[in-house]
Amino acid sequence: INSSALRLHRLVENYLTYVRIQSLMVDTKRLANIRRQVCGNPHIAAEHQAIYVAQRTHREGDLSLRHGQPAAVHIAEHDLNKVMDEILDNAFKFSDPGTPIILQTGIEHFEGEDRFCIRLTDYGRGMSPEQIQGVGAYMQFDRILYEQQGSGLGLTISRGLTEMYEGIIRIESEPNDYLTVTLAFKIAHA
Repeated sequence: INSSALRLHRLVENYLTYVRIQSLMVDTKRLANIRRQVCGNPHIAAEHQAIYVAQRTHREGDLSLRHGQPAAVHIAEHDLNKVMDEILDNAFKFSDPGTPIILQTGIEHFEGEDRFCIRLTDYGRGMSPEQIQGVGAYMQFDRILYEQQGSGLGLTISRGLTEMYEGIIRIESEPNDYLTVTLAFKIAHA
């Protein structure tokens, strides 16, 4: 009963987050205000979320944390936590226990400018190029082959929240080998 209630809570939370993203993306005044928000320690927020999800899935030993140069970024910390929760949940859900989940953070030159990047790699099911291209609301891939709980909103929410703050999200994968999600956020300069 408890796990079903938690799943239902996450489903409702994800649906409300999806609706919030959709409404904010068309409200330019509110969007401009939101984009001014800053997370001062995104590397710490990402690490804490990774440890939390690893503990929740009983896979603490699979998690590897690698840090580069830190920077403050343009995203609200609660939205960064949501993005991280969704991509981490997928990484742990779609890879087998005993396989590594690697979280890397730091400043990188990304698509022509310096950005603070968070890169998460898992060695699980992966995705085909068609599946990556098809990421959208309520999309679940290979549901016939695998029992999957959830709404299929995780990557869509992660993309929406990242792009809402003018961040970039990239997914690279080789089916049945690995999947890497890279989040590249604008650095907040003092």
